[in-house]
Amino acid sequence: MVNILESIQDAFFAVDQDWKFTYTNKEFDKVLTDTDVKYQDILGKCMWDIFPKEIHSLYYSKFNQAMIEKIPVHFEGYSPASKRWYNTNVYSKSDGISVYFRDITDYKIMEETLRESEERFRTAFENAAVGMAIVTIEGRFIRANGPYCKMVGYTDEELHDTKFLRLTHPDDIERNREEVNQLLKGEIPSFHIEKRYIHKQGNMIWVQVNTSLLRDKEGTPQYFIAQAQDITSRITAANEMNQMNSELLEQRIEAERQREEALEANKHKSQFLATMSHELRTPLNSIIGFTNRVLKKCAKVLPRTQFENLEIVRDEAEHLLKLIDSVLDYSKVEAGKMEIYAEEFDLEDVVNQVSVMAKKFVGEKPIKYQLKLPELNSLLIYSDKLKVKQILINLLSNALKYSEEGPVSATRF
Repeated sequence: MVNILESIQDAFFAVDQDWKFTYTNKEFDKVLTDTDVKYQDILGKCMWDIFPKEIHSLYYSKFNQAMIEKIPVHFEGYSPASKRWYNTNVYSKSDGISVYFRDITDYKIMEETLRESEERFRTAFENAAVGMAIVTIEGRFIRANGPYCKMVGYTDEELHDTKFLRLTHPDDIERNREEVNQLLKGEIPSFHIEKRYIHKQGNMIWVQVNTSLLRDKEGTPQYFIAQAQDITSRITAANEMNQMNSELLEQRIEAERQREEALEANKHKSQFLATMSHELRTPLNSIIGFTNRVLKKCAKVLPRTQFENLEIVRDEAEHLLKLIDSVLDYSKVEAGKMEIYAEEFDLEDVVNQVSVMAKKFVGEKPIKYQLKLPELNSLLIYSDKLKVKQILINLLSNALKYSEEGPVSATRF
């Protein structure tokens, strides 16, 4: 019997009914190295005298229970004397009790570490800013935190034993299943996906889901951990932006089409103006040339009134020719290519020319036209003579055209 007790891995001791040690094996002697007690000094001594700190521990009550009730007792406890944890089995015998115990301190430390780790995970899980869910390999919910439940509209209890794919939009199921299979095969450590959930109320929400897989130490898949965040507002904004960009693109295309049409129309207008200019210039040049010949050869034989009238015809024809050039200038203004031909000229000469031409605007109207010029030297200015003349003609012709009676005067101050 002694040989057996010395060969076992458990520490062993026996005490009589007076709590005096009657036997200890070598494993128990090793336990004493963690205390101030020598194993040679304990045989025949009362255990409570040797280990007084244990009187107020779990060991005291459990040992007494086995001694008094004559029943076996099993428990795990912390020993204040050795400051270690032990798994203890106590057996009653006719003259006392026998105690087998094994040091489980390392296991307890690991158990406490695991408990703290689980507590930290639970706290992080429940207080996470994003939705989190733990799902079985078969795809059923084990647990979901508050943000996840709020996002999908279900309570944690309602989600229990609910298939994960039940929340997934039908069009996204196959894509989601493919990613899950890759994760289970170990081809990827985790995956990220943007997909659609069906809310409890039936509306669709966009979510960004990050899924990882927890395996045991043998590598066997245990369960999925999913982190989900509602991105509906972001997707909606992106769709609106895409729609806006599409509309802007269409507007740019339409604007470009209109610009090309305007360029084409402007091209036709330029061609028309060039043709019109050519068609009008030919007869006008003939009129000017013929009038100049008449004025030159018949200056002495024509009555003064006829001579002045021919001069007016010539001047009007020359002015009309210049007006044709002005029409072409307008097209240059539109194209941003207007040119100014500045020169020095006498403004009074231009005013006199315009006044002579203005007589034809009076017609049969009871209007008296007056030109008032002070007796001063000529007024030289530097500008585009043709454009200044045209401005004066426009002003004077409008005054005469829209006046029914009364005097109209052109005055230089």
